[in-house]
Amino acid sequence: MNGSTTIGMSDQGFYAVNGVHTPSNRNYIVGQCTSCPNAGETRNWFVFDIANLRSPVTSLSLRLFSYDVTLSSGNYYLNDVSTSIASLTGGTGGVAAFNDLGTGMNYGFQFFQSATDSNKFFDIGLNSAALAGLNAAINAGASRWAIGGAFAAGSVPVPPAPIPLPPSAALLLGGLVAMRFAMKRKSA
Repeated sequence: MNGSTTIGMSDQGFYAVNGVHTPSNRNYIVGQCTSCPNAGETRNWFVFDIANLRSPVTSLSLRLFSYDVTLSSGNYYLNDVSTSIASLTGGTGGVAAFNDLGTGMNYGFQFFQSATDSNKFFDIGLNSAALAGLNAAINAGASRWAIGGAFAAGSVPVPPAPIPLPPSAALLLGGLVAMRFAMKRKSA
């Protein structure tokens, strides 16, 4: 964070497609898990202790160890989480938590290759939406902040769609372009 501050995860885990999470299991499995008791797709989450942080946070990355990338190559997407942290960590989030971990505002992504990316550390840069989410949580006095992750198999990196400009920024940009066009016409 901000190039120098490191905050640790206070909790982490995963939800299976059927909504099951065992609070004592702190693995952060993501993607297809054929050997899990609840076989099928899993999505993961991470909770951070932000009680002593001050905004503004201006840069942010998530450092993860990949363990075994075994089934397929693909894109790992990080997203905001709207499920309450108590439900998420307590195992009571159910299928709604599983769905939440794979949707919402994108915070960043990393492409993993099954042949070469096992058992390595990766620093995943988080985008402006993640910074806004974290700073909003800090400013609201939250003591914890969560992000979720989902995996989509594929053979090429597929960045998430760009974050659309808010309407006011789009109007401002349009006005600036129109002013520039008008200035060029006047000078000609």
